[in-house]
Amino acid sequence: MAFIILRKIGQVERSASVILVPMFTTLTVSGLFLPSYFVPPSLIDLSGMAAIGIMSTVSQLALIVAYRVAPAGLIAPFQYTQIVWAILFGALFFEEVPDTFVLVGAGFIITSGIFIIWREYKVESEQEGPVTGSKSAIMDTGILSKSSTLDSK
Repeated sequence: MAFIILRKIGQVERSASVILVPMFTTLTVSGLFLPSYFVPPSLIDLSGMAAIGIMSTVSQLALIVAYRVAPAGLIAPFQYTQIVWAILFGALFFEEVPDTFVLVGAGFIITSGIFIIWREYKVESEQEGPVTGSKSAIMDTGILSKSSTLDSK
């Protein structure tokens, strides 16, 4: 649900708003249960939580930028790699072995994502350019302008 909302409002809302509103909402709801479940964290736990917070913020900013500069159909399938990472981390750190249903379902999801990229690329390349819809994917991202140093080389 969060990624659908991000796709819809990411183009018009500031990055800070897209990150801070869900964060404060989660903080407020979690804070309601804090008095009955709080255990003071150790210094190691605090540093781990800080690292997770920094990495989460950076990754959220990267997703916001990605959805602004490329079509959602190109970005979304890459998020399916989360399935692979979850299976690997589950096996490595928690000794969880995925069952057949998980592997078959993950296979369908990942295969459909790859198929979407291939189909979009094929349709767009037949019309005018790569998946981004132009002759130059780099110049359409908004990161580099037409007068960038790449053009001058």
